[in-house]
Amino acid sequence: MAKKRGNGEGSIYKRKNGRWVGQDLVHTAAGPKYRYIDGKTRQAVAERLTKAMADRDGGLIFDAAKMTLGEYLDHWLADSVKGTVRASTYERHEAIVATTYQALLGPRRAQEAHLGTRARALS
Repeated sequence: MAKKRGNGEGSIYKRKNGRWVGQDLVHTAAGPKYRYIDGKTRQAVAERLTKAMADRDGGLIFDAAKMTLGEYLDHWLADSVKGTVRASTYERHEAIVATTYQALLGPRRAQEAHLGTRARALS
């Protein structure tokens, strides 16, 4: 008998080809999108789906490929840093991001900002 998953826990089902698929609803700036995770066993898909949902709840962005580095850093400051550090530390991080990273790398896509580019920007 199939187990019922609660609201917000995603869906897991078996395809005709025998592989298992996990499905999760992710809210992006462009609107809601479904994320699909597949695997050979139900247990493996359940583990990966749980990790993906934990990453989402922890502030990782699903649709980061379409964001510029400046947008990503603003999102990171607002969702991951704010509320976890002191106000003065947050203000310092905000100033560093605004003066260093966004000024030099802001218009680039987040995926295009390679380690070498970041190292040259900091030099």
